[in-house]
Amino acid sequence: MLADGSEIAADLVLSNADPQRTFLDLLPADTLPAEFRERARRIKLRGTGFKINFAIAELPTSPRCPGARSGRSTPAA
Repeated sequence: MLADGSEIAADLVLSNADPQRTFLDLLPADTLPAEFRERARRIKLRGTGFKINFAIAELPTSPRCPGARSGRSTPAA
């Protein structure tokens, strides 16, 4: 259910949140068996990680290193 009250039906929902936030905070308590919720509560979270991939048309330039290209040497002056 969205903030405006509308609902989107789906057979599968993916969550980018950690297991505790997903299973304990985002789902109503009666959605999952109590044993499963307890197991989720006991998961030890040791930190977070993040990775993002971009599809770009060309390599970006940097004001600190104009003309530099990834994987190539800096052009001679």
